Amino acid sequence: MLLTGSIRKNSSSTLLFNGRSYGTGVEIGNDLALWTWTLQDGLELAVCEGDTAIGLPEGLAIGEFGGFAIAEDGTIAFIADVAGPDVDFTNDTALFLMEPGDEPRMLLRSGDLFDVDPEAPLPDERTLEDFGFSIRNTFADDSRLLVSLRFDDATHALVTFAPRPGPCPGDFNGDNVVDLGDYGLFGSAFGSVAGDMNYVPEADIDQDGDVDLGDFGQCGADFGRTDCLP
Repeated sequence: MLLTGSIRKNSSSTLLFNGRSYGTGVEIGNDLALWTWTLQDGLELAVCEGDTAIGLPEGLAIGEFGGFAIAEDGTIAFIADVAGPDVDFTNDTALFLMEPGDEPRMLLRSGDLFDVDPEAPLPDERTLEDFGFSIRNTFADDSRLLVSLRFDDATHALVTFAPRPGPCPGDFNGDNVVDLGDYGLFGSAFGSVAGDMNYVPEADIDQDGDVDLGDFGQCGADFGRTDCLP
């Protein structure tokens, strides 16, 4: 592997850089990649040219890499070319975000319509022409991504993207929200231990064999969330 560009580092000393691979099965179209390095895990492949991504239309793939950054929690953001059929200079660049342990997902693509004020009564959609990272603060402390946008009407915008929400331990009934229904289920299981008729494994959040105040604390922390993922 040959280092081909700059190196990014977060406060946990995780390094992120792009490199070119050589060897059996490596050819133009899959030889460029983003890599991470830590003292604990060493060198690991993050994403490779030719990979697919969530949100990227079928038949298209990640091409050559542009800018990239890494958050404190290891979340990676990168800009890359889009390769495949029906791609031209108006829609050949995309922005991707990849949380630790997850696949990359596309956030933006040149040529897409972007509503600059989604809370307004009427949409204000503009066509994306280009985008890039903030020079100094690509990621905020809570891993929100800061991106500068340029539209085809010569206007600009600065937007943030929040990390994708994860599972909610307090979502006991699996409906992706934490509400009174979950509290009711938790209440019926409270005080039970594994083997009891009213024991509910989902309510035993810390998996210590009983449903107690420790589990209730996590349920309370999640209460009101509507963005839970399975």
